[in-house]
Amino acid sequence: MLAALTIAGCGHQHRQQSSQNAHDLLVQAQQGLSRIHSGTVTARVRAETPVPLQHTQTIPAHDVPFSRLSLMRWTRNPSRVTCGTGLTCIRADVDVQRALGDLGPILPSQLPVKPSSVQDAVLRVALRDGRPVYLKLTGKVDAGFLLGDVPFEAELDLPKR
Repeated sequence: MLAALTIAGCGHQHRQQSSQNAHDLLVQAQQGLSRIHSGTVTARVRAETPVPLQHTQTIPAHDVPFSRLSLMRWTRNPSRVTCGTGLTCIRADVDVQRALGDLGPILPSQLPVKPSSVQDAVLRVALRDGRPVYLKLTGKVDAGFLLGDVPFEAELDLPKR
């Protein structure tokens, strides 16, 4: 019994350390975003509707409001997840209402779906050598009366410095 409690306690401590480590990596990603001022960002957005909505755009990095992307403010429950070779990745739940409150004034008016129709979302951040490589947002969006909630994905491939 004592051994089981000790092992369970170690697992709990490991989860706390893992969570803290993920939090630190999210802070590192936030700092890395603030240092992006040149290069290009490739943005890809896709919604899984009967006729899939897709859009890809390349944007100069200096036109992306990285200072407004407040990963620490918008996310909860960060954890490390496995991903590609040479990458360190974090997954976190997104507080959609808080993120939309911050980003609402700067979002383009011609989006394929209304930002307020996002129901829930998860953010994945990949880092290489402490620098953010990509941000990927996945979740569900209310596509209207006939379609209901459909999956979506938005990814930003960040400039290599």
